[in-house]
Amino acid sequence: MAKIITQVSMFDYTEIEKLGDLERLDLALEGIDDEKLMQKLEAKRRNGRDDYPIRVMWNLLIALIVFEHKKVDIFRRELSRNSQLRRKCGLCDYGKKKHLVPPGRVFSGFIKTLSEEAEEIAEIFNVQVEELYELIPQFGKKLAGDGKYIDSFAKGELALVMKNNIKTP
Repeated sequence: MAKIITQVSMFDYTEIEKLGDLERLDLALEGIDDEKLMQKLEAKRRNGRDDYPIRVMWNLLIALIVFEHKKVDIFRRELSRNSQLRRKCGLCDYGKKKHLVPPGRVFSGFIKTLSEEAEEIAEIFNVQVEELYELIPQFGKKLAGDGKYIDSFAKGELALVMKNNIKTP
């Protein structure tokens, strides 16, 4: 008879699942040490257009993932409806901007800019993994998983850099 091995979650998310999306977004935004990346991107932008600041665009991309949207256009519609989400990400509902929500081209441009910072993003990820090694004594000792259940937004060179820069102590 074949042995059935029940798949268990690596982490207990029951407390997080009870939270609303905005509360989970708060956890994500607070939990990512992104200051070095933000400063680097802001220095690169210098005196360029700043209709949508770097930190706002970064927060929007984190929110897109937390809210589990697969497409930027669907997320932009959510932003148009959800004033709390806009404020949490740093967008203002007042002012003289032509668009309340960044147009799709702004997201595309920001994602392109981020693709040039793949090593810095990988380092952010590596720091978080190192924290898990400190917080969970047996973390990484024994693990098997099916990667097809993990969404991947990285393609091409970014995926290769992310794959090759993951460190294990």
